[in-house]
Amino acid sequence: MPLSKKDDSLVRLFMTACYHHWEKLPMAGRSCLETGAAHAEVQGCIRHMCVFAGYAPCLAATKTLHSAGVLQEASPGKAGGQPGSAFSLVYGKVTDRVWNTLYSIDGVLAEWIRKHAYGDIYSSPGLDLRQKQLLGSAFLAEANMHDEMFGHLLAAMRFGADEAACLAAIEIAFDLSPAVDPPYQESPVYKHAQAVISKAAYKTLKRGKSSLLGEPPLIQFEDVSCIQVPTLPESSQKSLSRISSSSGDSETK
Repeated sequence: MPLSKKDDSLVRLFMTACYHHWEKLPMAGRSCLETGAAHAEVQGCIRHMCVFAGYAPCLAATKTLHSAGVLQEASPGKAGGQPGSAFSLVYGKVTDRVWNTLYSIDGVLAEWIRKHAYGDIYSSPGLDLRQKQLLGSAFLAEANMHDEMFGHLLAAMRFGADEAACLAAIEIAFDLSPAVDPPYQESPVYKHAQAVISKAAYKTLKRGKSSLLGEPPLIQFEDVSCIQVPTLPESSQKSLSRISSSSGDSETK
């Protein structure tokens, strides 16, 4: 079945932000709320940009939605503590193989991916793992990173998304893309992404229903207190107060 209206709007919000279409972002955010997305889902969608689009665009998108009144108080997220279990849930039986590949390429980068990209961001509440896989697949499809997309598609399908939903997600990415001339259906990158989706669907079918979870699994944490909205440490607040006071004194002299 195709994407629900809510999931469609979340993919549109995500890709609009990833493409830096700041002027269109408030409307995209409001559309998510109108289709039934919770505030935490909208914020989770934007926070997930850190994995694919980077910190600076994520911060810019957050500020834009705050200024427009779409995002208000921050919703809790995974911050601190031991990594959540998202990585092993996404990659399943091939988790160890993926780890070995990552650490053989760059051990430092692998640690960042393990502890932060998956341990914190992917493990944060807001969106479920099916939704996060659809966002990632959409981004990677348009970015022509189809080898990486394949694993995310397999996980999306294992978590309950079907071939039609995955195709709908990537079509949004190509439709909104400033780098793809219309009609996007004629783009070689789009056509190859289509083929990769078909390949993932075939592999999922071949594995059988026993491999399907039907719904996204819950992420596990060693200590649930890591789900929080962190505040500036008291020591840092005092330091900022001293700096502010010093600046004020200098200006009055």
